[in-house]
Amino acid sequence: MKQLFLPFIFLSFFINQQGQAQSIDCAYPIIFIHGFTGSDASFDDIYTDPEFVACYGGLTDVFHSVLNANDQTNIWGNDGVAGTTDDDVLVTFNNETNDLAPGCVYAINFNNFWNEDENNPEIDIHGCGSPGFTESDGNESAIIKGGYALGKMIEKVLAANPDKDKVILVGFSMGGLTSREYLQRTENGNPRWWVDPLAPDGHKVAKLITASTPHRGSNFFGNPWPLTGDPQADTRDELPDPASEATRDLRYSFATGCGFLGLGSCPGAYLFGGDEDDLWGYWNEDVDVDGDETSIVVGINEAGSSDPWDGTRDNPSMPLPTNIRYTYITSDIFLDDGDGVVSLDRQWLFSGSTPVPSDGVGYRLTDTTLTDYSHLNVNSDPNVIIRGLDEGDYPLFAFKVQMNNMMGGLVQERSRNTPEGLWSTDPDWFKVDIPSIAAGVLNIAFNPHPLLSGQIDFFTTSPGNYEEMSVSGNHQTLFNPGASTIVLAIPETDYTAGTTHYFRVIHNGINPTDWHMHYDFELTQNTPLPVELVSFSGKIQEDYVALNWVTYSEFNSRVFEIMRSFNGIDFQTIGTVDAAGNSIEAIDYKFLDKDPFLGNNYYRLKQIDLDGKVNYSNIIYLYFEQDMIEVHKVFPNPAHDIITVDYFNFANKPTSFNIYNMVGQLLQTEQVNSEQGNNSSQVDIRRLSRGLYILEIQQGKFKEQVRIVKQ
Repeated sequence: MKQLFLPFIFLSFFINQQGQAQSIDCAYPIIFIHGFTGSDASFDDIYTDPEFVACYGGLTDVFHSVLNANDQTNIWGNDGVAGTTDDDVLVTFNNETNDLAPGCVYAINFNNFWNEDENNPEIDIHGCGSPGFTESDGNESAIIKGGYALGKMIEKVLAANPDKDKVILVGFSMGGLTSREYLQRTENGNPRWWVDPLAPDGHKVAKLITASTPHRGSNFFGNPWPLTGDPQADTRDELPDPASEATRDLRYSFATGCGFLGLGSCPGAYLFGGDEDDLWGYWNEDVDVDGDETSIVVGINEAGSSDPWDGTRDNPSMPLPTNIRYTYITSDIFLDDGDGVVSLDRQWLFSGSTPVPSDGVGYRLTDTTLTDYSHLNVNSDPNVIIRGLDEGDYPLFAFKVQMNNMMGGLVQERSRNTPEGLWSTDPDWFKVDIPSIAAGVLNIAFNPHPLLSGQIDFFTTSPGNYEEMSVSGNHQTLFNPGASTIVLAIPETDYTAGTTHYFRVIHNGINPTDWHMHYDFELTQNTPLPVELVSFSGKIQEDYVALNWVTYSEFNSRVFEIMRSFNGIDFQTIGTVDAAGNSIEAIDYKFLDKDPFLGNNYYRLKQIDLDGKVNYSNIIYLYFEQDMIEVHKVFPNPAHDIITVDYFNFANKPTSFNIYNMVGQLLQTEQVNSEQGNNSSQVDIRRLSRGLYILEIQQGKFKEQVRIVKQ
């Protein structure tokens, strides 16, 4: 059953299939792509991680496909027409249309078969079947087929989330190559699988993360792990098939089967290109799935100069797009040069010591992270996978967010080879489209990571593609650990409606597990008053706050409600002032807040017209530090020589202790430098005669008096 999208005020809530509610929206939906012999359950440990769910929500929906629907090898079937029921790859069925629910977390599943009825096609989800014994199962089929199906899934994910324009791909093992197939394959000079093959970013992908992916191939044979003992699990469908299409495509070289008299060795045709007819020992040799086995295949990697299978980068004739951010998660376990299945140097693409694609500065467009998990365990640790989901470090890779949605983010350690700053400092860039009819103050209400310090910057003009952390925004706020909600208010004069603006969040001193607590923010606007508001200001006057605003003209205005908040988000009305109604001259309004909050005070005006329409002013901020002491205890009383006063000081100001006789004469005074918080001070009364006195505790204009007895 598909899920329902439930809109609430200012927040987007998603109910995921695990039954957990999520109140934080994501910049881009995430698609998890499983590997060889896997399924949508391959990332279960990620979907169900409580901290991941708190930020992104649980698994929203699954896109199901059958990658080997018949016993011929043409991806488009006998009729050669894409999208018909005789295709070798099927993505739409009578019992499963793959119309997805809106949300943030998706998985693709190739571990399926179908009823083989072209007149009534129905999918058998997790059916693990194949058209015959000499055919590959769906999750062991050709990588090219998976790339096509992934493109269809991206279309469906974006259709389910019309306010999102891109996705993030996370591919484990062969799933990473499936992603590359989607991104790289061309036909007649145009991308073959892209959602929009004619647009520069028609791939609709913001970021690609691969984990233990054999980018340069793996010649691993068979399954090194013991059987489970479960007869149902220990079938061919649960073990790699050494004759499958996937095994064929994953190999980087073949010891025999090509060259003079078939005695030489040849490169893996899918990865490094070559004559697919040179291959043998597989259920079929049709690498490019065009219905024959006579093609010269264009590999996704560039062939090496000496040994073709030693090429280290993507094929420049159909390269990886450079408007995508890449992260290669690699693994090196004990007593193995790699993760037990894929050699370490074949888990990433590189030129010398620089990962590729590259923009000319190493580790900026593409980076790598290293772990020590075996191949089948890399995708089970959220700390490993989620580290790759880091938001863009530069404006070129800024995540696009929406207005009036609570958006979430995670702090992550960066690559140790990051070209700028410390790997434990995480700059996250975001961009937002300001509506063309926008007016009023743009507010960014930001809740930082509770344990970290940092800053948030807003840029009034577009920054450079690779703006460094040392460059500050035109509006900036610093925060310390434990900071409460921060409201960064951008005046209407400092942004341009109808354009894209950028802001950046930086957190410092990040530890590996700090991502377990997310940060969030929301962008909203306060529309201007229908009256012409010249100014709105406030000033602290002794023990109250004086608010003042001036209007130049008013039309059908009824009343001003004065609203106050301690955090800039939750406002309450504290008073009203009648409006002029209609006026074409300057009118000066005043209001006294006689009971402001200690500390942060945010004020705004709510203007109500005669017809009931409501508009809000900009927000102003004042910090109120009132002279105030709360006396807890005065002891001993009576006393011979020393009296102790325990009290709480609300401000970091000096405190005076004055002693008067019963007719009001000041006999002695003493001042101490008390600190904000709990204090304990001693008052010496040895010079006083026996009798009754008044002890006055004073800070500024605040005074509290206590009768004391000198014995």
